[in-house]
Amino acid sequence: MAAVASAAAHDLSSEFREAIPELGATAEDITFAAAREALGTAAGIYVHFTARHRAGFDLIFAAPLQGLGDESLIDAGRSVMDVLIPPSLAVTGDPLTAIRLVEQIISSAHGYATLFLSGFYARRSTNVSVFAEEASETARALALCASRTQ
Repeated sequence: MAAVASAAAHDLSSEFREAIPELGATAEDITFAAAREALGTAAGIYVHFTARHRAGFDLIFAAPLQGLGDESLIDAGRSVMDVLIPPSLAVTGDPLTAIRLVEQIISSAHGYATLFLSGFYARRSTNVSVFAEEASETARALALCASRTQ
C-alpha cells in the first residue's frame, strides 16, 4: 500500500507541476492573483486525478501508513505539499493559515471527486470537468476568504 501511495503522490505532484508553473516558485515570488489561480487550478487537477485513479489524499496520507517511517512515502507526500504550500502562503502570509487553506481546498476538491464517482452528480452531468471547474471556483473563493489582504 505504501508503494502505491508513493506512486500516487509523485504522479499527482507531477501533474500539479506540469500544469501550474507558479507552483515551483516560493511564496515571495508569487502574486496574490497568480497564487489564487494556481490553487484553483490545483483543485481542478485534484478532482480529475482522484476521479481517474479512484484515490487521492485519502490514499497518500492514509492513517495506516502514517508512522511507518517509509522515507519514500514521506518524500512523496512532501512533494505534493511542497507545491501547494507556497501559493497558499502567498495568499495567507501565515504558515498555519496556509496549511489550513490547503486542507480546505483539498477537502472540497476531494468531496467533488468522490461525489462524482458515487454518481451523486449524475443527473447534472457525467463529465468530471464540470465538477473540476466547480472545485476550482471553490478553491479560488477559499483563497479569497483566507487572504491576508482582506
